[in-house]
Amino acid sequence: MARKMLVIDDDSMVLSSCQRIFEEEDFNVVITTSPEEGLSLVLDTYFDVVLCDWMMPGLDGMDVITRLEETSPGSAVVMITGYPSIERATEAMKRGAMDYVAKPFTPDEIIKAVDEAIQRKEGEERKVIERFGALTKTGKISLPSIDEKMLQTLSAAIDERRQMEAKPSLEALSEPERLEEMTLAVLNKYARDTNNLIPILQAIHSYAGYLS
Repeated sequence: MARKMLVIDDDSMVLSSCQRIFEEEDFNVVITTSPEEGLSLVLDTYFDVVLCDWMMPGLDGMDVITRLEETSPGSAVVMITGYPSIERATEAMKRGAMDYVAKPFTPDEIIKAVDEAIQRKEGEERKVIERFGALTKTGKISLPSIDEKMLQTLSAAIDERRQMEAKPSLEALSEPERLEEMTLAVLNKYARDTNNLIPILQAIHSYAGYLS
């Protein structure tokens, strides 16, 4: 199944270039010049990858990345900019971007960045599954509904890249050293119903950056 990509940039030439490059790579590509429209699109459609410009009218790229982390945390985000700097790259990564690419870029450069961003995002998700499984095996989670079948279903959900629902608010548990406590809290809240596997994944995935 073809991956889905959203490209947000106020430069129509960049949009058409990205669309051409990635359609040749078998992506389904949606383009928009409006960051507001882009944020609206992710509410209705799951995108495996989002390419986002830094400098745009209205919302800038950092604002978009921050909101994407809340509304579409499963998407691999790549920042593209004509004004590259180490500081901007660092800030983009802190806010949830998987990579940072300077304009003008070659097809090979942007394809490589997207491929690596997807791999890193999927790697984070795999760590979530491993952590989930480890907690069940150590007996720290004893709910009867959490079993091997649930783990397999959760893993399959990642592979299929299904649409995710809104995350719960767990700001009080956002410190890295409290990851296990946060994980247990999410599982105890959502794991009694197998239909809630995806909300479980999203809630934990939102904090996947704390996994090591």
